[in-house]
Amino acid sequence: MLARIAPGRCARPRRFAAPPLATLLAALLLAHPATAAEDFASSGTWTIESWTNRDRTQFSLSLRWSQGSEHWGSRSMPLERVAGLKLEQITADPSVVHFELHRDAGTVVCDGHVGRGQGAGLYTLELDPTYGDELAKRHIGRPTREQQVRLALADVSFAFLDELKDQHYPTPSLELLVKLADHGVDRHYLDGMGALGIRFDSFDELLRARDHGVDPDFVKGMREAGFDRLTFEELLASRDHGVDPRYIQGMRDAGFTGLTLEELRKSRDHGVDPRFMRGMAEAGYEHLSLDDRGGLD
Repeated sequence: MLARIAPGRCARPRRFAAPPLATLLAALLLAHPATAAEDFASSGTWTIESWTNRDRTQFSLSLRWSQGSEHWGSRSMPLERVAGLKLEQITADPSVVHFELHRDAGTVVCDGHVGRGQGAGLYTLELDPTYGDELAKRHIGRPTREQQVRLALADVSFAFLDELKDQHYPTPSLELLVKLADHGVDRHYLDGMGALGIRFDSFDELLRARDHGVDPDFVKGMREAGFDRLTFEELLASRDHGVDPRYIQGMRDAGFTGLTLEELRKSRDHGVDPRFMRGMAEAGYEHLSLDDRGGLD
């Protein structure tokens, strides 16, 4: 069973459109797609994306790659994890930049331009020839080139494997490790959940949590909202029904305090949200109960 967790509020980020330069770079890659299997995702584009969270602008670096002319993949990380690229460069006047993302599986070499809150460029991936040897020593297996590319882009590090062991997960197979990477289960996610006292019973639960958006920010937010002892299934259900910290706070601001998680889910499922209630109030129905609004039918 998932360990019970004891006492975050997170707002959904609002993303802005990618800069025009990023669109141009993506078009260039589509015009010259990789055709040989050994060229899988060995190059791609990078962009700097921004969003507002609690009235604060934040930045992230996104890597994008293609397999043939149709299949695209992407990976994002907060700017603070990108060594060699500073916020001052991104917000200053346009300039040329070169930076490298050093990972156990390989190095992502990036070149491009940043400035005025935006950035874009091209990257190439240089695989580390010793990475497969280390995975074999750990009884995981030796990855193919394509598998190592995917592990490199996801930054599956030896520290991540050590953390899996420390959290008492069994040694994953190579196929499972690649699956974890593809689904965004990395060391930062594992560390964040572990720091909250959350341990999953299996890799299946770990993957389900990640796929459903149950991440450290969501759990912290639910705790701050007063729901500090949710089980694994309750966390999944809350996320799936759209009952997140922002929704809970909106309902409370509208005067509906003390609602149980089940009542919040029913209200959400019936489309009763702060925007709906503002509309009802503007229409002259200011003193309806939650039952009157159809939230608990």
